[in-house]
Amino acid sequence: MSDLIENILTRKSQPIIDGDIALSDIERIVQCGLTAPDHRALRPWRYILCSREDCEKLVRRVGLVALAQEAGDTSVEEITEALQRLFATAPRVVICVLDVDRSGRVPEIEQVLSAGAAIQSMLIAAEAMGHSGYWRTGKLAYSPLLSAALGLEENTLICGLLCLGRLQKRSPLPAAQRPELHRHFFNLNSMPCGDFI
Repeated sequence: MSDLIENILTRKSQPIIDGDIALSDIERIVQCGLTAPDHRALRPWRYILCSREDCEKLVRRVGLVALAQEAGDTSVEEITEALQRLFATAPRVVICVLDVDRSGRVPEIEQVLSAGAAIQSMLIAAEAMGHSGYWRTGKLAYSPLLSAALGLEENTLICGLLCLGRLQKRSPLPAAQRPELHRHFFNLNSMPCGDFI
């Protein structure tokens, strides 16, 4: 148990990852993500595994989608360069997708939180297994061109790209860089209540 806690406390995103991971390990990592808290058991997440070999295929798809949608050259160039940079730093990328249920049974924010919890579980699992990873978001993750290139529906969001691999030497988060507990954790009795009590 103490190893797990120490892994969480020293977890640090590793921006450049070299070695590949076996498919069986990735499947195990994703299984850990599937245990995330999930109101009404919607199971709203899907995971799309890509390797470096898939990068050019994705770039071609983005180009075809852009042509069909008459998107500007700048958009295509930005996404293409972002994909190439991403796969240059990670041998495996898991695209984390959320199928949003808009029936009203579960608030959308809870579904997004569930997807985030799943990604965090996968990061922790990867590091516990001796691998390294980081969670990539930003323009690439939120690009309509990438969503269309993946054939995603309108109610489907990309919550991030989980980059996985192995490092010869992992650099854990130094204790000095950990957030200070007293700045983020409070006892209700010690909080200012204003005039409403």
